[in-house]
Amino acid sequence: GEDNSSDARCFRGTLEPDGSDPWSHAGFENAFCFKHRCDANNLIEFEINGVWYECPELGGAVAVDGFTGHVTCPHQMILCPANCP
Repeated sequence: GEDNSSDARCFRGTLEPDGSDPWSHAGFENAFCFKHRCDANNLIEFEINGVWYECPELGGAVAVDGFTGHVTCPHQMILCPANCP
């Protein structure tokens, strides 16, 4: 689920729980707040339901177990700026 702690940041995405009725605006990106961190390679990771997912270095879509749709990650320099390409 979402998180509103000081470690949380907003991500865009199209997530819907598997098996749920589609939202009337399905396919459009919404804002979600997830706990995030920078990993040992300085890539963004975000946490949903106790599972950490790694973002691509240049940003992009990441699938999440138990959901249809995706989370759209920003470029790593947005949240983890050290050692950016």
